[in-house]
Amino acid sequence: MHPLCRPAMLAFAVFAVFVVPLAAPPVVAATSPSPPAGDVSPPAPTPPPNQRVTYAYKTFLGPAAVDYFGIDNFNVVFGTMTLTFNPEGTIEGRYEPDNDTAQSVTGNIARDGTLTLQIGNQRYTGHFTRRGFAVSTSTVPGMGFRLWGQFVHA
Repeated sequence: MHPLCRPAMLAFAVFAVFVVPLAAPPVVAATSPSPPAGDVSPPAPTPPPNQRVTYAYKTFLGPAAVDYFGIDNFNVVFGTMTLTFNPEGTIEGRYEPDNDTAQSVTGNIARDGTLTLQIGNQRYTGHFTRRGFAVSTSTVPGMGFRLWGQFVHA
């Protein structure tokens, strides 16, 4: 064997042992567990049957179709909503937009879980989500307004 081959083979072996594994994609990323429970908000509660409960929500009201390129013209309304869910499925509460006067809220929960809210002269229908609720003034995608409510943990 040529005398220069031995140092070249040694250099290649060192390179293969130390550098190549560092360049390989980490296996841990593919098998890492989900984030700790403290990093993710617990799910919002849904009203239990046969019990009167009151929940508070942070709200976001905006157009159902958003042109994100014209975001300067995108007027959204933030606020709060307090809803009392009655055992018979009726809802009563108060919606307080940050930049407008408060309004009363009425509504109901259907047997299939559909949520209907009447706020002023606007009727919203939708459903509960993992974080609260999502309702819309129209059943046509991209039309009308959507109101999202995120449950506020006490």
